[in-house]
Amino acid sequence: MANTQKPAIFDFDYAGSDVEVLLERFKTSLSGLSDDEARERLEAQREDMEDYELVRMLEAKRPAATKAAIGKVIRAFDDYTKEARVVGAARRKVLEGIG
Repeated sequence: MANTQKPAIFDFDYAGSDVEVLLERFKTSLSGLSDDEARERLEAQREDMEDYELVRMLEAKRPAATKAAIGKVIRAFDDYTKEARVVGAARRKVLEGIG
């Protein structure tokens, strides 16, 4: 049976802020999750946003290197890998390209 208690992240008062808007968007995807499950999902989304920012930085600096760095992870919009070893290697290539 799913946990119907709302995650603790919603216990804060974010009224009127951009955070409030973001949390409203997350509520649907996080409803029914435990605090640990919600925290894990938000952490994964944070990592995804960081990866996106790093790829954009590399793209601005070295456009050709961008495709080489992420080509084995993302082959098309609906064709990508979740294999940790492949994703980790691509992340290292992106960081090396920025550095």
